[in-house]
Amino acid sequence: MKCAEHTIHNENYIAARKLYEEAKLAQKSDDSVVYYSVDLEKIIMLPRLESFKSVIFTTRLTVFNETFAPVGKFSLKFPVLPVLWHEAIKKRDAEDIASTFQNFLTSPVVRNQKHIVLFMDNCTAQNKNWTFFSFLIYCKFGSI
Repeated sequence: MKCAEHTIHNENYIAARKLYEEAKLAQKSDDSVVYYSVDLEKIIMLPRLESFKSVIFTTRLTVFNETFAPVGKFSLKFPVLPVLWHEAIKKRDAEDIASTFQNFLTSPVVRNQKHIVLFMDNCTAQNKNWTFFSFLIYCKFGSI
């Protein structure tokens, strides 16, 4: 028997997936709503090395990539917007992740859009919810 919390999670997942699929098929002619899927991609280690011995004795740089990909028909008109940074600039904390959204929202591609819908997962290790919601309030009432 499933617990109530798991059942609610499944219902929310199914509802979110349905909205995502509907967004892929959205047919608004004026593009007043733009749909993007957001994901923190796998960490990239630079330089890329083939030899195991080279890896042991070489200093490597950790590079992060938050990708904003248009969903469905919007991928024909709007580009994928990756936000890249490396560990010497920022880490992967909640405020670092939130700053990628500032880069996305102020990019010339989307900054003049009337409505932007973002589909994203929630990694509890990043604990970004509170920081992200605070950032959105800053966007509404701040200078962004």
